[in-house]
Amino acid sequence: MMSVTGQMPKATDLREVLSFKKPDLNLRRRRLDAALTIDDPRTIARRRTPRTKPSQGHTARSAKGCAVLAAQT
Repeated sequence: MMSVTGQMPKATDLREVLSFKKPDLNLRRRRLDAALTIDDPRTIARRRTPRTKPSQGHTARSAKGCAVLAAQT
């Protein structure tokens, strides 16, 4: 069997091919830069926004109770 030895490229040659950028620590800016469409930030906003719990006046059970109380008066 023949052994094949590879050559390592010089650092100056790699610098031309590879380009490193500074990491962006601002999460908002990084997400907006990575967004491809306008729906991407909307989806992120929906995931990050906390959902509110419905108040007692909007539940079906309390609405039924209000109707019963209104009928009694």
